[in-house]
Amino acid sequence: MRDFVSTINENTEIVVYKKHFRFDNMLKLLIVLFILIILLGIFTFKVDTSKKVLSVGDVHPQGIKATIYGLDCSNWLKADKDVDSSKPGVYFINYKFKLFPGFRTYTQEIDVLDNVPPVLQLAGEKEVHLQRFKDYAEPGYTCIDNYDGDITDRVDVKATKINDDYYEISYEVRDSSGNNVSLLRMVYIDVPIPEEEQTRIYLTFDDGPSSNVTPQILDILDANGVKATFFICGYGDDKVEIVRRVLASGHTLGVHGYTHDYKKLYASVDSLVNNFIELAQRIVDTTSYNPKFIRFPGGASNTISRKYSRGVVTQGAQRMHEMGYEYFDWNVDSDDAGRAKDADTIFNNVTTHIKEKQANVVLMHDSAGHQATADALDRIIKYCQENRYVLLPIDENTPVVQHTIAN
Repeated sequence: MRDFVSTINENTEIVVYKKHFRFDNMLKLLIVLFILIILLGIFTFKVDTSKKVLSVGDVHPQGIKATIYGLDCSNWLKADKDVDSSKPGVYFINYKFKLFPGFRTYTQEIDVLDNVPPVLQLAGEKEVHLQRFKDYAEPGYTCIDNYDGDITDRVDVKATKINDDYYEISYEVRDSSGNNVSLLRMVYIDVPIPEEEQTRIYLTFDDGPSSNVTPQILDILDANGVKATFFICGYGDDKVEIVRRVLASGHTLGVHGYTHDYKKLYASVDSLVNNFIELAQRIVDTTSYNPKFIRFPGGASNTISRKYSRGVVTQGAQRMHEMGYEYFDWNVDSDDAGRAKDADTIFNNVTTHIKEKQANVVLMHDSAGHQATADALDRIIKYCQENRYVLLPIDENTPVVQHTIAN
């Protein structure tokens, strides 16, 4: 019996011993694995400390790229300061572990560079034509830098004489970071063109005034220093100021007729004449200006008037001439009252039909539906000026441009 019990106790102790042995070994194994993980982590932990370059004003992204086992752990690190990207310079940012700040420091270089040149802008045209013996007036310029701000006062302006008829004005500026920019303005001294050699352009506008298009056209003409001619229709009190502005701006005011209704105005010679005279009197009453030029609705060569009265245009022209009025047609048609519905087409129609060394009377319209005409006008004027054409309003010295009367 004793031997049996002793055997059991011995066996029991052996079992307990074996269990302790297995637990101790597993604990040791776990410790070894943990150490291996730490060691492997140290070898796989990577921090991107490569130099970064920013431009002045760029936003510096917070943090630095860090990975362990290929997984992002950037939030383990904390920077000791931020980059002031509003100022050029070299910055060194130190990153430390948030939990173990004394363990290790990673340093990254951030270069903030100002490599953007200033923005230099010239007021007025880059190509200037100046009449001989007239003084040059500088149109002006501005220069803004992304870091230095307004540096207009630093612009160096120099005028260089290339020959008697051509000068170059250079504008150059350098910012505090060494970025520079330069522009050139060309000044041509124009020799006056003899009158017989001139290409004269008479811009004319029919069917106004309108409250939307006519003011735009007046603005464009004023901005370019150009005078034109307006053959207007009947207008109410709400348009009186526009008509007065036409005259105040130095343009010629002509009579197109109180109405543009062919059936009414071409019904008889009297109705045609009265259509002109009533509007002429309206102009006198509201502006004290006495118009002397007329334009037949549809032009003197229109044939639609035959439908209402034979010979009405011939007789009407004679009657108006006897009263001191001269009629004008055109020899350049923008076709803005026909197929030309956009600014490009209007521009091309005008510029391709101008004849050199003669008077060109251009037909356009400024009634409410002709926004495209206003949109094309500045380009037309610039084209004429670049080609040294003379832009004039119709007056008593203008060569008369008249169609052959068809009725």
